Amino acid sequence: MKSGLVQSKSRQTVHDESAVDFLGSLNGIFR
Repeated sequence: MKSGLVQSKSRQTVHDESAVDFLGSLNGIFR
C-alpha cells in the first residue's frame, strides 16, 4: 500500500485520477 502511495505522489499529474479510481475501487469493495 505505502509503495503505491509513494508512486502516486511521484506522479502528481495523474494523482487526481488515481485517487478517483482508488476511491471508486474502495466503494465497490465496501459495497
